[in-house]
Amino acid sequence: MRIGQEYLEESNSIAVIVKHNSVIEAIERQMYHYAYHVGQIVYIAKQIKAHEWQTLTFPRKKPKLGDRTAP
Repeated sequence: MRIGQEYLEESNSIAVIVKHNSVIEAIERQMYHYAYHVGQIVYIAKQIKAHEWQTLTFPRKKPKLGDRTAP
């Protein structure tokens, strides 16, 4: 299903939690909502797989011998 340009205009609105939003604002709100849940899932996964978790960008710091402040 494709959304036509006429539905994306500011004149069209959708009620989300008793607040009227443009279609673009409603889509943006939903995308932020999905991103929030993805963050929750990642947080829980990190808690469950703490020692096996591998970061995608920067590797974790390795504690130095005798360093008590390192995680």
